Amino acid sequence: IKDKLIPGVKKNIKYQIKESKINFLFYKKSGKICYKKIKSKLKNKKHLCYKIYTSGSTGDKKGVEISKNNFCNYVKNVKSSIQKKFYSKSILITGDISFDIVNADIAFALAYNTSIGITHDQKNIFSIINFIKEKKIESIYAVPTLWEKIILICKNLHLKFNFVKNINSGGEIFKLRQYKSLKKIFPMANFINFYGPTEFTINATFCFINKQNIKYLIDSHNNFSIGKPLNNVKVKIIKNSRKNNWGELALSGNQLMLGYSNSDNKNVKKIENQKYYIKKKLCRIRIWNGK
Repeated sequence: IKDKLIPGVKKNIKYQIKESKINFLFYKKSGKICYKKIKSKLKNKKHLCYKIYTSGSTGDKKGVEISKNNFCNYVKNVKSSIQKKFYSKSILITGDISFDIVNADIAFALAYNTSIGITHDQKNIFSIINFIKEKKIESIYAVPTLWEKIILICKNLHLKFNFVKNINSGGEIFKLRQYKSLKKIFPMANFINFYGPTEFTINATFCFINKQNIKYLIDSHNNFSIGKPLNNVKVKIIKNSRKNNWGELALSGNQLMLGYSNSDNKNVKKIENQKYYIKKKLCRIRIWNGK
């Protein structure tokens, strides 16, 4: 932990180290990966794969515990849900290892036996673009905030990548204008918009985007739908009478977390004898062409 860190960030890191009871801490220093041993007694949870902390935007940071089965089930669900034409030889990691989206990259690579590319500087957009060009990366998964930066530079430099097969977006709202701009830069790519809370092991829903179905997938603000659930994921909308067809999103299935390590599980409830994670996010179900 560097002294130059913002006090609030430093406090959060120290809290997570203490709460998680880790034995080793890995960190970057002068561009190198370093580690140090910490005197802590880690309770070895047999089925735990990893623990990841929520952003804390709606309260205290919660330690989400994901089991080995949760992660393996996610890999299987992605593979069985996404068509084989979305296979690619290489995928680029665009985030820090502590972000959920990187777990999605790793899962995609495991599902399709794909090579993983890691840039020297993941915060340098030019480094990312050069890496895509030099290594002929075929699949890229990023948040819309990063897509905006890539669009800006590629437009100004008049860049186009015909070898990119898959463009995946997630973590934030994906907009129609972003899709149109990216389609010009990656004209041969298939597009998928993913959505999922940390508590449900990375992603729970996906949305294939193409010219034929765009009009059915955007709302009045030209934001894309979060799509349909992955295989083995069940979705319910808990109706709110004041919002007509809108309601809170509820998710159930084999990707549901073990629980929180430092908080109660009040947002996990039993509905019809099945456990559902209740996301305080208003959604509605829209049916088109029988889908």
